[in-house]
Amino acid sequence: MTGMDPALLTECEQARKQVQSAESALSLARSAFETSVRRLYIEGASTREIADALGLSHQRVHQLIGAEPKSWWHRVLGVRQEPPRGCSFCGSSAKEVSKLVAGPSVHICDRCIDAATSALSEDSSSDTVPLARLPDTSLKRCSFCGQRDRRQARATGGGHQICGVCVAKAKEIVTASLA
Repeated sequence: MTGMDPALLTECEQARKQVQSAESALSLARSAFETSVRRLYIEGASTREIADALGLSHQRVHQLIGAEPKSWWHRVLGVRQEPPRGCSFCGSSAKEVSKLVAGPSVHICDRCIDAATSALSEDSSSDTVPLARLPDTSLKRCSFCGQRDRRQARATGGGHQICGVCVAKAKEIVTASLA
């Protein structure tokens, strides 16, 4: 057996460190890109508008805003990442709240449902309610149903929005589960 050349071994170790660093940077950049695309969508842009602006297909944008696995290896193995189990609006964990209603990659607790109901009522003052009412001109989408109907009042908190229809449905779910 012949010995390894120390210079080549050192070169190989340096190259391995560079690859690991590049893979880490790629992972961070990919995550930042996907988050930015989701934020564009939540702020009111359509998948076609985002696709045109970024030079992507609208199907690819749809994949990015959906709950797709992060890598091809996850798809091959069928690994699914569980969303965090806590309120997306106030950040409370499932153990800290009485009820938690799940939506597509978003959750709302019973306390935030009540706060959203108060925020959406015509006579509420935003100073006393932890969730704020979005202005009627806002194009932000509901984090639950994805609609951005300007005629439908929406409440916001924790970077998420919820429309009056979804608040009512969430309230029905909590009420039915308590009965």
